[in-house]
Amino acid sequence: MKFSPFIYAGFFALSAPGCGGSGDDGSGPASPAGPGTVSGTVMGVGFTTIASAWWIGKPGMGSPPTQVYLSDAALDCAALATPGWDKLLGDKQLLELGLTGSAPRSYRIGTDANAAYVGPGGNYNPSSDGGTITVTASNASKNIAGSFDLTFQADAVKGTFDAAYCDAGVEP
Repeated sequence: MKFSPFIYAGFFALSAPGCGGSGDDGSGPASPAGPGTVSGTVMGVGFTTIASAWWIGKPGMGSPPTQVYLSDAALDCAALATPGWDKLLGDKQLLELGLTGSAPRSYRIGTDANAAYVGPGGNYNPSSDGGTITVTASNASKNIAGSFDLTFQADAVKGTFDAAYCDAGVEP
């Protein structure tokens, strides 16, 4: 998937039904607990913090069925329920992981996985040219966890994720 550049620098949160997550009792959106780690650079920009990790329930037509979004922005499930939510990131970063399945195993970039990055201000939008995404646990309608080790030309980024499920989450 290709991300479009964005300009909006604000952030909002909405209340929306169907936003699940670890520990969600149905009364509202939950934040993922322990969303993950990241270290490395993409396009020369350091990526060192994951503030939110979500596994969306509504991937776009023609996209891999398992979509995980990792960001240094504190996003809640309700925000991901609105098309174009990636325009809310401002100067934050986003890593999109697309997988052909959700079963625990290793997925290879270019074979059965893809990864894309959106940098601060939407100025960078490269796709990973190599690496792996490994799913270590997958709990339907709850969470997906694993690790990633990706290359973006001369740069590399790796880390872990524990993404809460967001049923109402859409691909931006």
